[in-house]
Order: sequence, then C-alpha cells, then structure tokens
Amino acid sequence: MISLQFELVKYPHSMPLASMEGVRYRDHGFQLEPGDTLFVYTSGVVEAQNEKNDLFGADRILEVLNRDPEATPSVLLQTVMSAVHRFSGEMPQADDLTMLSLKFYGTEDRQ
Repeated sequence: MISLQFELVKYPHSMPLASMEGVRYRDHGFQLEPGDTLFVYTSGVVEAQNEKNDLFGADRILEVLNRDPEATPSVLLQTVMSAVHRFSGEMPQADDLTMLSLKFYGTEDRQ
C-alpha cells in the first residue's frame, strides 16, 4: 500500500467573496482522484503566533498533516487545531482559525 503525503499547492486567489461590488473573480480548478484528501485553511491558521511572535506557518501545517495522512478529515481538523493551540500557548490570536477538510471517494461508474 502506498502512503501518500500532503503537499502544499498554491493558487492565486481573488478578493474575498462579496467584499466589493463589481469585482471579477477567476475560476480555478484541479482534479481530485479517488482517495485524495483536501485540506484548506484561512490565513489565520498560518499566521497564528506564539509568545516569541513566531508564525505557525505552512511548513508546520504540512508536518502535522503528514504525521497521519490517512486520517479522516475530522481527525485532521482536530489534529491541526490542537497543534495550533499548543504552538500559540497563551498568545491571543489576531484572526480566525478556519479550516475545511474533505476526502474524495470517487464516483460510481454507472453505465
């Protein structure tokens, strides 16, 4: 059995949805294969700070996710949130910590 690892994929993004009237948005697409897991997060997660003003960062997210890349999306979310809280300690956060994870199981071939 091949164990896949999470990798960081950056997409150029537009303004936040409904933030300004008349803004044009670009479409972005990607292909998920059966068994793929997607994990997305807002800037508040990578910008979470500790008492030394270090940022949690994308590298730490990848390290946490790759400890158990086969975990369910629910477990991944709990694991990353716990890691952010341990890292931050008593430091108050300046932004929201929003994350979404899903696993694509594929589609049935109906012929």
